[in-house]
Amino acid sequence: MFFVEIISIELKNKKAISLLKELEDIGLIRLLSTSNSRKIARPKPSQLKGFLSEKTANTLLKHIEKSRNEWESRSTS
Repeated sequence: MFFVEIISIELKNKKAISLLKELEDIGLIRLLSTSNSRKIARPKPSQLKGFLSEKTANTLLKHIEKSRNEWESRSTS
């Protein structure tokens, strides 16, 4: 008896496709190409303008500055 279930997978790492191909090679799965398969492009930094509120951005900048200062103080100790 065959079990067939079609699922969609979002690949988070380039190594994932090679693992899936290995599973196909040993007969555990069959990879299907779909018309809605696509690579999602990352937005350019200029497209992210206004993504964070000014308050959130300032909080983030303070946290980054604090982390850098802590890192520098550990490095020079």
